[in-house]
Amino acid sequence: MSFIKQTHFRYLKGKVAHYSYVTLYQLWFKLNMFTDELVQVALKENRKYSKLRLITEFPRQFLFYYFIRRYFLYGLCGFWMATSYAYFRFFAKWFEYQALHKK
Repeated sequence: MSFIKQTHFRYLKGKVAHYSYVTLYQLWFKLNMFTDELVQVALKENRKYSKLRLITEFPRQFLFYYFIRRYFLYGLCGFWMATSYAYFRFFAKWFEYQALHKK
C-alpha cells in the first residue's frame, strides 16, 4: 500500500513576506497597539511592578528575543526586531508603572 500520491509543484510569482509586517514602521505600529493593550490589562488587573523590574526589563527582553527566540539567526533584521520588541515591552511596563503609581 502506498500512501504517497503523485503531487505537482507550482512556483509563486513575486515576493512572499515572511512576517505579518513588511517595514519597521509597520512593526512599531503593531507593537504600539500591543503596548496600549498591555497597559489597559495591567490597570484593570491592578498589577504592581518594582523599580528593579523597570531597570531590567529592556535587557531581559532583548536577551530573550535575541537568544531564546533565536532572532540572532536573522542577522541585522533580527537585531532590530529584538531591539524593537524589547523597547516596546519596556515602555509597556513603564506606562503601567506610571499609571499604577498615579493613584
